[in-house]
Amino acid sequence: AEYGFNPMPTFKRIPWHENLEEDDMVLVTHKYNVHVQSRTASVKWLAEIVHRNWAPINTETAKRIGVKTGDLIRVESPVGHAVTKAYVTEGIHPKVIAISHGCGHWGYGRLARLKLREKGGQFGAQEDPDLNNVWWEDNGVHAAAIIPPVADPIGGSAGWYDAVVKVTKAQPGDKYGDVKASWDKHVAWFKKTMGFTYVGADHRKMHPEMAAWAGPDSVEPKRPSGHH
Repeated sequence: AEYGFNPMPTFKRIPWHENLEEDDMVLVTHKYNVHVQSRTASVKWLAEIVHRNWAPINTETAKRIGVKTGDLIRVESPVGHAVTKAYVTEGIHPKVIAISHGCGHWGYGRLARLKLREKGGQFGAQEDPDLNNVWWEDNGVHAAAIIPPVADPIGGSAGWYDAVVKVTKAQPGDKYGDVKASWDKHVAWFKKTMGFTYVGADHRKMHPEMAAWAGPDSVEPKRPSGHH
């Protein structure tokens, strides 16, 4: 509040959600409860529980694009595309596709990358006999590269739940795990979103719905009187 921003939660519509086309969807990310974001993919006991991240997609949406669980799909954003597998479920909104973080690594050691025959490196310098027990062959897809670099207008935190994408059947030549993105498109999107940032003095102009707010002094904490 002391910098001119309203400290109370204020809903502001996302500009690129205003004119969604019929086949547009929103890509969201999430984390599995056994992992710490992407940082535990090299922990063998946790990796055995969750090591892949097929994308949940609504039943009606899957029917519309003609896919079933396990089929390859292409998720295309304004900055690139990823090829993963569909997981058809009623547990997600028809306009939403979800891809979790924590899988599809190209780092974090042999287990996270499923490159078990390579020599040990930073995250596995010694030989681990447990690697002989790895039975899975799918380490998922990491989709961070296709999420435009959108930052919160005030705090600057990354936007992980609002990328607009198109989801289709995989195209000829697409392979599971393909992730392709354009650096130039990322830079262009970053510059675009910087247009939504502002300093506290511009808060009322950017949020006309908060014109009645009395300013920082109106939220000064009241000092308690007497003893409690």
